[in-house]
Amino acid sequence: MNQERTGHQSAHMPEAGGVRTKVEIDNERVRVIRFHFEPHAKIPMHDAPDLVSVALSDGHLRLTLPDGTTRDYHYTAGDADWAPAQSHAGENMASASLEFIAVQLKR
Repeated sequence: MNQERTGHQSAHMPEAGGVRTKVEIDNERVRVIRFHFEPHAKIPMHDAPDLVSVALSDGHLRLTLPDGTTRDYHYTAGDADWAPAQSHAGENMASASLEFIAVQLKR
């Protein structure tokens, strides 16, 4: 079940310019999404479920939490990371595209 999207249009993916997503798998247990952020693209505040991400490119992603706190993540292609459910906005801080796979866990 592949669905290509420009922006973010499902429950966990708000619309954003310069961000493309492709749902690779969506079933009762997981949603696997391929994210592509153009240079300096931003995604607005949204609720994200528990997830595992795998970087497909090198990159620098900044997450902004509802209280204004920021967290910077520097990725090398192949890096894997865990993130608990949270609300955040995101921004590709680099002059190059950022691409990663997010495996969102469902309960």
